[in-house]
Amino acid sequence: MNIKQTVKELQWKANQLAAEAEKHREAARVLEALDQTTAVQAVAALNPQPPKGKRTMSAAARKRIAAAQRARWAKWHKARKAGKVVQFRRAA
Repeated sequence: MNIKQTVKELQWKANQLAAEAEKHREAARVLEALDQTTAVQAVAALNPQPPKGKRTMSAAARKRIAAAQRARWAKWHKARKAGKVVQFRRAA
């Protein structure tokens, strides 16, 4: 073995050990967080993210949904007046 190869091997091993040490530090942080809080709070503490905003729906989308619901009710009422039983399929 020459010196260059030995140095490369030592650097490679040092990188491996550093990566392993980081994994151990992360595991210790998780255990400390779990010890102090509940599991949900621990995950939130380890991954701080701003809370998501409230989802909004456009006026056009609300109109489409309302029109579809009115059509379903109209179909149901029409069938009811005719004495039929109407069954709607549920979305999967």
